[in-house]
Amino acid sequence: MAKTCAAGATRAYVYLPGEDEVELRVSRVVGDGKVVLSLVDDFRHGSHAVWGISARNREQNFALNALMDPEIDFVTLLGTAGTGKTLLALAAGLAQTMDQQRYREIIMTRATVSVGEDIGFLPGTEEEKMTPKAAPGAARRPTTCSPAASRSAR
Repeated sequence: MAKTCAAGATRAYVYLPGEDEVELRVSRVVGDGKVVLSLVDDFRHGSHAVWGISARNREQNFALNALMDPEIDFVTLLGTAGTGKTLLALAAGLAQTMDQQRYREIIMTRATVSVGEDIGFLPGTEEEKMTPKAAPGAARRPTTCSPAASRSAR
């Protein structure tokens, strides 16, 4: 099945709405603005989940297809907070490292400074400034201590 598409649109994903809606990916460019399209895997069902994670919508399904494609070396996911980018990437990474042995290790990093923020202007030590950036949610995590330690702190 070939369909006209923009030049250089390899690894693009296509949604065709309608009664028989279909989700496709560009498999290869065959020349003269034509491409070969193929059906994407549907990761929205629990039986076809990636490390127990199922896609909740079309965009997440496209993301999991890109992340699980062994021919794609680098995937960039953009979206607002809470859309599942990190969860999907980690699930795909774990599946390909632990189950498929495609990789030996997973290296997860976070930006040390958000865009527009300069840690030099924040109060506190360097460690106090960097801890929330390196471990999101750390400030919300409860700390535990022994009853003896809490009594001696009084």
